[in-house]
Amino acid sequence: MIFLTIPRIPKSPNRGRGVIGWSIWSSARKERDVWRAELAFALRTTFGFKGWNHNNRRRRVVITQYRKRLLDKDNLYTSVKRLVDAMRDLQFIKQDSERWVDLKALQEKSAEERTTILIEDLK
Repeated sequence: MIFLTIPRIPKSPNRGRGVIGWSIWSSARKERDVWRAELAFALRTTFGFKGWNHNNRRRRVVITQYRKRLLDKDNLYTSVKRLVDAMRDLQFIKQDSERWVDLKALQEKSAEERTTILIEDLK
């Protein structure tokens, strides 16, 4: 089991230019790259190593966002897409399909914005 805390939250798909702006591949790629760097840094500082191999196992991933303004459920799940892509790139998970990931996105209202990630193997 891995538990990480990252001092930022994923961008809302409705922030800025809205859903159209979110789908521009260059901004999506930049967001994924930022999350990949954040995950790698958190993993190194917390556990002292660079990666965690998925070992072809199904994983439960619980991403909790502590936000000043809460999102509706579909925007909440859309907001974690780039984070999940970064987790796949770093081999926390094999793929982002339901076959390999039991994904739960949660949120709580908080004055301090941050994201926590819990990753554990499933049988």
